[in-house]
Amino acid sequence: MQKPEINIKNVPQGPGERDFIRAEAARLGKSITGKGRLDRGCLEKTACKILKKVKLDKEYPGFAMVAVNNEFWRERYSFIPYKRRLLLLPQCLRNRKKCLGKIDKTGALLCAECGSCDISEIKKKSRKLGYDLLIAEGSPVVLEKILNNDVDAVFGVACMDSLEKVFPRANSLGIPNIAVPLLCDGCVNTEMDMKEFNKWFLAGEGKSSVSRKYSLLPLARTAYSIFEEKELKKLIPLIRTGTERKKEVSDLAFEWIKKDGKRLRTIFTLAAYAALKYGLKAFKEENAIVKKIPENVRKTALAVEVLHKASLVHDDIEDGDTVRYEERTMNAKYGVPIALNTGDYLVGLGYKMISSEKKTLGADAVSDILNKISETYLKMSDGQGKELLNRENNLCRVNLKEVIGIYKLKTSSAFEIALYSGMRAAVKNIGDHGLVAKYSENLGIAFQIKDDISEWDGTKRESINFKMALKTPGIINALACRKGLGKSVKKTACSGGSEKAGLGKIRILYGKKGVFDEAEKMALKYKAKALFCAGRVKNKALREALELLAGLTFKD
Repeated sequence: MQKPEINIKNVPQGPGERDFIRAEAARLGKSITGKGRLDRGCLEKTACKILKKVKLDKEYPGFAMVAVNNEFWRERYSFIPYKRRLLLLPQCLRNRKKCLGKIDKTGALLCAECGSCDISEIKKKSRKLGYDLLIAEGSPVVLEKILNNDVDAVFGVACMDSLEKVFPRANSLGIPNIAVPLLCDGCVNTEMDMKEFNKWFLAGEGKSSVSRKYSLLPLARTAYSIFEEKELKKLIPLIRTGTERKKEVSDLAFEWIKKDGKRLRTIFTLAAYAALKYGLKAFKEENAIVKKIPENVRKTALAVEVLHKASLVHDDIEDGDTVRYEERTMNAKYGVPIALNTGDYLVGLGYKMISSEKKTLGADAVSDILNKISETYLKMSDGQGKELLNRENNLCRVNLKEVIGIYKLKTSSAFEIALYSGMRAAVKNIGDHGLVAKYSENLGIAFQIKDDISEWDGTKRESINFKMALKTPGIINALACRKGLGKSVKKTACSGGSEKAGLGKIRILYGKKGVFDEAEKMALKYKAKALFCAGRVKNKALREALELLAGLTFKD
């Protein structure tokens, strides 16, 4: 039976209900503040307890989760100076008819302090206290400020939908974050709870120390700094500067490397190295040790990402994709021959970057890393080959076991090589490698399942290559096949009309038949298996790193 849908974005309109939920969150919050991190499972479980206690079962799960999140971060947030906090406000708080502010090229509102809304007064108070104020909607700018070491805490006011996009990433990086949900969704003239806003806005600067939790934030900041243009030119050989009229393949490769991305593989490599080289202190907040990660290791971590970027160029060609990173793919922009050549160049570049460090990393280490990468490329190509062959089948013949096998070859092996490269750069004898490999296998499967879900249900992007999505042997198609939905999907696909309409109908069908729910359960199962493997790792720092990386990967 299909579970009744719960609107996670509901916000209590009565101040009494909001206060009840927050008071209970404060009480229960004492039991979770000692945890090193707060994952979604813990959030949901605690929120359910709160709603049951206040007799508001299932009415406001999202709001209750925000209240729990705030209590978890309360102590650490309070010890962050105002000048190291980012205040994030939504543009919809302004009075659109009277507002004299302008929108800059990044999409942020430049408040004119005209006094037509609350933003004007908040801006004045923020300036006085030293807050970094940003009046914008999306998460990329927020993440950039966090990773560029501009801020150490985030205080955001937004609708539940926006909070859901921004704050999981802050949580996964271990940065204190406080949220005040708008009282209603909408894009024009919304309202917020000013009493709650002022409570967190004025939460005093602490001068005593507070117990520090482990965090990936310092390493993530180091990883993102590697992709700054000055650092890239320092680490990457053979790069030349071309012209806009005629670009050399090296220039196209450099342009592609700089494109946005999660930088997950770079962070994985750095974290594995830091765990074995520096121990648990590498994951303490406000440490300077990660800044000492040598250039040859940063170059290796970048090389792993370069090789990943190469595979993306080739994947886009094979899938006929025209959009990536919200921009045109290389094959769409320059054509298949140039894109293919650039992808090949990136493969050679990745190998060159590692092989050039045999004097600093040691010939044996470089040999081991390159050998592992070669094995990984063979696996990835094997997995891609199996996927291409399976595209010849129709939806009725997609096999779940084969799909999981493809995920192991394509995605899991890529996670493993990122970790292995960092570990081997740090030490010669990797005692926990077997468990790390098993961790990577399960994490990769879980990651790919989640990616397939987001591709299909519209959370990753609204439109997809509809025909290719039906042909690709992914987890969603495999589960649909197992549920006997192949003929219905084929009928919908052949019924005429726009691809967007057909995609919408299939999404509804999959939702009603529980395909997405079952896929989510599978993702959780494989993630749990990955964490089980991480928990058995003997090296404490490496074990902590693997658990943190799992949280980062799934934005816990």
